[in-house]
Amino acid sequence: MNKITSSTELREAILRLEIKQGEDERLLKEEFKSTYERMKPVNIIKNSIKEIVATTNIKENLLKVVISVATNYFLKSSLQNSTKSPVKMILQKILGAFSN
Repeated sequence: MNKITSSTELREAILRLEIKQGEDERLLKEEFKSTYERMKPVNIIKNSIKEIVATTNIKENLLKVVISVATNYFLKSSLQNSTKSPVKMILQKILGAFSN
């Protein structure tokens, strides 16, 4: 920076520094807001899940597990709510063995 020799140069230098300070403050606020959003627990969990699901093997396995659990749940609940026949009892025991 050059030496300031007049009051006009001083005012101009102060004005430049005030503009720079305002810009720096705006950038800092934007960075803080962005960091704050990324650090929310919900966003951390969502980002982690996105990273996990991004892998195709995991995506396929996750889908299989969800379908298996849902099918098992609905079959068990439908068998428990109906009358007990020997076939239904056998199916229930088989499903119970696979769920453990």
